[in-house]
Amino acid sequence: MLEGSITLVSMENLKKVFSAVAAVLGKTGQRVEHPEVCRRLAALGAQTSEADGLVRYPEKVLLNTLKAYRGHQGPQAGRRSQFPEKFSASLGDGCFFLYDHGGKSRRKATEEDFVRILRFANAIGEISYLQAPVELAGVPIPVMVVRELALCYLNTTIPCGIENNIPQQVKHLAKLRDVYNAHHETPQSLGNAQGSTSPLIFGWRAAELLLEG
Repeated sequence: MLEGSITLVSMENLKKVFSAVAAVLGKTGQRVEHPEVCRRLAALGAQTSEADGLVRYPEKVLLNTLKAYRGHQGPQAGRRSQFPEKFSASLGDGCFFLYDHGGKSRRKATEEDFVRILRFANAIGEISYLQAPVELAGVPIPVMVVRELALCYLNTTIPCGIENNIPQQVKHLAKLRDVYNAHHETPQSLGNAQGSTSPLIFGWRAAELLLEG
């Protein structure tokens, strides 16, 4: 049985963290490269500047975003600060290579390897979410994400998504998800690779993924 302890951050310290984040996003801001995303952020109350290409977020915008996020997460969101009833973990994040312990070598994974990892995750009750565990050998990059998501849907009922970096593939992944959800009671998500890169840049590709999603 897995046991452990957790130390919760005090509300006072959480407020200090939020204040520091709000100061950075409100004064320094974030460089957003996509004009459509800038337009949408401005509509939400963010301050956009064509002079320096930065978007700055007033504290009110951050608070409204957090409120919307909590509403999207549903009634379970308020329980995140409590000690979990059961330990859980996610598995996979698209590793480039597989380390073969038997052969003591690093190599590209086959579809058989991919499916074996998924079935390994199925056998472990603590795995609550899956992403593609490893890239596939011999599969073109534009096709790989679709193939990997199909393998996930075919070989596990654990909630899963895909770390997709290709905006043009989002519609195909969404169609695959819709086909799966039409035949299963528990719906699957989609997943996407969106996020800022250092130093606080929200790039064009991440923006395209966000808009497509």
